[in-house]
Amino acid sequence: MDLVQAVGVDSTLVRRQKHSPAHRKKAARERRIFRSFAGAAGYEVKLPSLRSGKRDSEPDITCRLASGERVAFELAEILDEGFGRKFGDTMKLKVELDRGLRGSSAPFQRSFNRQYSDALIGIDFRSDTSLRRRKLAIPAILNNLAGLGPRAEGEFFPKQRGIDEIIRVVRVFRGGFKGPVFAPVGAGAMGDPVRETIEGKLVKAYRTKVPLELVVYYDLQIQHPGREWRGEIGVLVAQGLVSSQFRRIWVFSLTSREILHVYLPP
Repeated sequence: MDLVQAVGVDSTLVRRQKHSPAHRKKAARERRIFRSFAGAAGYEVKLPSLRSGKRDSEPDITCRLASGERVAFELAEILDEGFGRKFGDTMKLKVELDRGLRGSSAPFQRSFNRQYSDALIGIDFRSDTSLRRRKLAIPAILNNLAGLGPRAEGEFFPKQRGIDEIIRVVRVFRGGFKGPVFAPVGAGAMGDPVRETIEGKLVKAYRTKVPLELVVYYDLQIQHPGREWRGEIGVLVAQGLVSSQFRRIWVFSLTSREILHVYLPP
């Protein structure tokens, strides 16, 4: 007996939900994300073989690789639970940063646009500063960024007095962006729930007869420094991987289209 019948749910309703516009939209987005991941991971996928899961208990994607192996993939976005609540102030800051750059002198704009033409600029504001104070500091922030150098990349901790009281850290990512793209973190500290995201998937049971892999990815969330994945988080995830259905776990950046880390069983 099908599980749907066992709990007395109308199977016609379930079929309609599977083929609803929302379900089709979700499946299409998952396929786009998977194709981007597969390219970064070096997987040669036979695209006509791509299949989307029809139930929550099924992996998001099943496909056949060029080698002939069939593999299933579960996708999960790494996103702070409080993201929606914090998103409003974050977008206001992004608008103000864009406006501040447009309002600067023409020579400054041209120079800044060249300097960060392929960059995403993550700006982590301190949680104890007001939105008004952050907005007032934008001209100084832009000048500070302009002074980082033509190919600045990585983490930068502001040393200028006043700026260091407003910004905790700046992270510059290069490649694959039509920059400059500002990505401020606004209303309070935004955590990185990579561990929670992975652990939530490790304990789930999936209906599949083929090898299964997990792909956790960053999109809107500012990504975690890689060293953390190899520390305490790495140990705990590796231990959980042993008793799970997954043969490996990938950490993927959708924005930069790169593999950030791979967890394998110890």
